[in-house]
Amino acid sequence: MELLAELYPAEYGAEYIRRAWEEARSAAERGDAPRPAYLSDQALSQLSGDVRREYDELWNFAKEMEKRREEEWKRREEELERRWEAAREELRRRDEQALRDAGFEARVELKDRYTLTATSKRYLEKQRFKEFTEELRELGYKFDWRSKEWRKDIFLSVHSEGKEGHPEEGGLTR
Repeated sequence: MELLAELYPAEYGAEYIRRAWEEARSAAERGDAPRPAYLSDQALSQLSGDVRREYDELWNFAKEMEKRREEEWKRREEELERRWEAAREELRRRDEQALRDAGFEARVELKDRYTLTATSKRYLEKQRFKEFTEELRELGYKFDWRSKEWRKDIFLSVHSEGKEGHPEEGGLTR
């Protein structure tokens, strides 16, 4: 860094590169990807060889940190997706069992990421219809008149990992 003591253009001088290095190193220590320091081609052409090499090292370091962070995000997203699928399957299994325990021949299907649907042959029997509907409502289902299905919507918490659409641990709500 002794080379940075030389005088360079005021707006892109040695102090700028020194601060950029410090920010990059502290960001790396925090686990953040440092922002690549950007200098225009004109400013780069005015830097001496050693300072230019230091700047290039900084630029490469920042790019490497950015690449590592993207790989980490990808790994986290894959892990969250696996946890989400496991939570979905557990909800499906639990609801299906609750309906069976209530005396219905029920099958719970995962229609999409957010909705569980319960169907039963018995709910068509008039004497059981009221009892069936009350028990389904207790389980959180509502009758969808358009599709003629009992549906229960589940929602994701969008506060985890700073990314929308991923449940945080225990972030699945009904």
